[in-house]
Amino acid sequence: MTVYSQRILYITHMWLLVIGRVLAVTFLVSFVLKIISALATGQLVSKGIPSYITIPFVLWMLSIALAVIIAIKLKCDVCGKHPTVTWQATQKVNSTQDTNTQKFIEFFYTPELRDKKFKCVHCGSEFLLENLPHRP
Repeated sequence: MTVYSQRILYITHMWLLVIGRVLAVTFLVSFVLKIISALATGQLVSKGIPSYITIPFVLWMLSIALAVIIAIKLKCDVCGKHPTVTWQATQKVNSTQDTNTQKFIEFFYTPELRDKKFKCVHCGSEFLLENLPHRP
C-alpha cells in the first residue's frame, strides 16, 4: 500500500462531507421544530426565515459545494480516474446494540477517515492517508 499523493485534499474532502451531514441533520431538525412551533402557535406565515434555519442551510450547501470542487481535483495515482467516495461500512458487528451504535457512528464518521486508508473503486488500488513511519 502506498501513501496517496493528494492525501491532504482527500482528508479535507472527507471532513467536508462529514460536516455537511452534520449540518444537514441540524438544518432538518431546526426546520421541523420551526414547523411544529408554527403549527402550535397558529402562526403559519412568518415575516422571514429565522437565522437558526438559514445559517445551517447555507453552511450545509457551502460545505457540499466545496467537497464537490475538491472531489473534481482528486485523481487516483494509478489509473488517473476520480477515486469515488463509497462511504461503506467496513466492520461487521455482532450484537444489536453495537450494530445500531456502529451505524450511527459510520453515518457521521467515515471508515476512510477512521482507518486512514481507502481503495480506488475503479482500479482497486489501496492508498494510505497518512505518512509511513520512518524506520531507521
